[in-house]
Amino acid sequence: MKEKLYFQKICEYFIFTKEQNMDGKLTKNQINFVQEMFNLNEKGSGVSNWVEKIEERINELIKMNEQIKLDNQRNNDDYLNPEGYKPFSFEETEINEELHTEPNNFLEFKGNNLIGLINTLYSNRRNIINPKVFFQTLFNKWINLTKNNNFGLLMASPYNKIGGHIQAIVVAVGTGKGEEEEKIKAKQIFNGEPNTFCRPPFMYNCSDKSLFCYLCKKSRFVNKLRRSPSSDEFIQFEIQTTEINITFVHKPETRIVPQDSSWIESLMKKLSNNLNKESGNGEPKNFTLNNLALFKGYEYLENLIEIVNEREKQIFIQAFIGLKNWAKGYCVYSSQFGFLDGNSISIMLTKVFLLNPGANFLELIERFFLTFVTWNWQNPIRIINKANNDQKEEGINIYSPTYPEQSLTYKITKSNLKIIVNVMLRGNLI
Repeated sequence: MKEKLYFQKICEYFIFTKEQNMDGKLTKNQINFVQEMFNLNEKGSGVSNWVEKIEERINELIKMNEQIKLDNQRNNDDYLNPEGYKPFSFEETEINEELHTEPNNFLEFKGNNLIGLINTLYSNRRNIINPKVFFQTLFNKWINLTKNNNFGLLMASPYNKIGGHIQAIVVAVGTGKGEEEEKIKAKQIFNGEPNTFCRPPFMYNCSDKSLFCYLCKKSRFVNKLRRSPSSDEFIQFEIQTTEINITFVHKPETRIVPQDSSWIESLMKKLSNNLNKESGNGEPKNFTLNNLALFKGYEYLENLIEIVNEREKQIFIQAFIGLKNWAKGYCVYSSQFGFLDGNSISIMLTKVFLLNPGANFLELIERFFLTFVTWNWQNPIRIINKANNDQKEEGINIYSPTYPEQSLTYKITKSNLKIIVNVMLRGNLI
């Protein structure tokens, strides 16, 4: 009986993790997992027999689930085609459970408790109405678990919807134990150990209690979690297609976690004054300064959108989500590779939004393409009037609405600009 139960749960678990090879065969890691769970001898025939059974059952369950989706668009629990027949249904875990329950211990998976692992991972994802509130709840639970009470979270976004984009700052204040030592430890608490093996089921016995590791364990809600290759002070992930960028900031001079962002502009000025002005590669000379400018830029846009009526606000948000999906669909969405991203699209859209008050959704999208297909790219794009003596002469020059202002598109080359404009021209013809 126990083997049959484990057999079914393992099959469902492998479907959920989507790690099968393209031909439906188990991967080497999955075969090792089966061997460990059933205590099988590697050289015996037992392993191959169980693998064959599991692969056969997985293919059956995949086909069954495809038919469920095809025949009935509602919840699996309501499946009545043919009448009276109800195939297996995945165990559900409500998002409300994450929002309203006490935090679980980090060691969620112990020993051979496969059923506990499946029940933890296996859930139907429900719509999250407010991504900022949801992430704040996750962060508060992490604080309660780890007792890192010297950490705080600030967020800014004019697009607090599914499919939107959020800029966040995790700030760690001083504890009086030496500035450099504090900063190193605080970074580890934020970003974790670089060699952490973040794959189930190993991550559930991981001793790393960093914020990164905690988010990794919330894989039923958090996806595309990654560290930045450029800095150990930056994390990116998504909550149901809502992009969230987190920048770490250490404030050793204070002992109280700040509740607002009033201190950021003075820190930006300090970082700007300390820059090496001889750097001539066109890139921002301070990664933290650039990310702080992104946060303050989103905060500025958030305040700007708050004063318009609800209809215009929703048009603005939906236009951003539509343009972001358009850029992804045409492969011109990646600041890492010198294309557009949520930050640059935000400033461009705000420029059009301010130039065309009262425009509906279709008009706003159309005028976005018309404006930037015909834009003179020798002129920088700004939404507030600030001089910049270091502006580039080539490429897309989009500046943050902050002081000191930062270029949001410093990686976009002349050839990439040509690709982006051609794609916008096609978008204008749709």
